[in-house]
Amino acid sequence: MTVYMDHAATTSTHPEVIRAMQPYFHDKFANPSGIYSIAKENRREIEKCRQMIADTLHAKKDEIYFTAGGSEGDNWALKEIADTYSKKGRHIITTKLEHHGILHTCEYLERHGFEVAYLDVDMYGRVNPVQVERAIRNSIETAWVKGNRDAWKALAGQSIQENATRPTNREMISLLVGSVSKES
Repeated sequence: MTVYMDHAATTSTHPEVIRAMQPYFHDKFANPSGIYSIAKENRREIEKCRQMIADTLHAKKDEIYFTAGGSEGDNWALKEIADTYSKKGRHIITTKLEHHGILHTCEYLERHGFEVAYLDVDMYGRVNPVQVERAIRNSIETAWVKGNRDAWKALAGQSIQENATRPTNREMISLLVGSVSKES
């Protein structure tokens, strides 16, 4: 018996999803950007799905983007954040253990004037919070967090209805690295 252990990289498609997508693999495979009727139908279906996802996430429809996969999404998101906040800072923190989609994008950004701190991890893949705290400066990562305090509150399991204040660096580190031993 074969046991697949890399579901973080890819996983099988749920049978319900296969059933829902079946028409688009055979009969309705038109480019949703086209001007003909089947293309317009596909565009409407994509937009319905976009709205459904936005509603589920309590987001706006125009905040939902689709990419072909994780690497493309990582690449796009990191470049967008770097570009958006480049006037506030040009420093990015990541780990040496990150997926190549992030590491290659960080290398690209370094070639375009950004500084990247590549943090070590321990044998369990954990980051030492002191190392993270030393790497933080007034740069992109703190500017991005300041603009998304509700997300941090939600990650911390606190109500986003409260009049939240920006978490401290230590609180952000705890949210980023999860349960990390203080001794590591």
